Amino acid sequence: MFKKILIPVDGSTSSFDALDLGIELANSLKADIVVMTVVQTTSVQGWSVDPDIKTKSDNVTDEMKMAAHILDMAKIKAQKADGKVEAYNKLGYPSDTIVETAKATGCDCIVIGSRGLSGIQHILLGSVSEKVAQLSNIPVLIVK
Repeated sequence: MFKKILIPVDGSTSSFDALDLGIELANSLKADIVVMTVVQTTSVQGWSVDPDIKTKSDNVTDEMKMAAHILDMAKIKAQKADGKVEAYNKLGYPSDTIVETAKATGCDCIVIGSRGLSGIQHILLGSVSEKVAQLSNIPVLIVK
């Protein structure tokens, strides 16, 4: 069925629940795993964060360090996987970057945690998992 499963993590309980389930799924299917983090480079207001601009680079650098730490924790958990494990720490808009990475790495399934936003923020943004499900042309399993 699935040969390569993408599992994005962001440090939330939901994303690590998705990682656990994704590893189980991969093991049962003898599939490989791609784990990834994404540091968002655009804000709600739409301005871009350029990592080369000194006024914004400290925030991006700090976020990249935190993402690298989260990815390290995910890689440790992914050692339970029977198949090959790839790991990526990317910059970009999360939903777009997740879908692009799935395509670029040849994944045929995405397992992602649900992370519900509430109130007006949810109405304005939607959730990353919802947007991934909308954008993706491969199956997306959203883990609650």
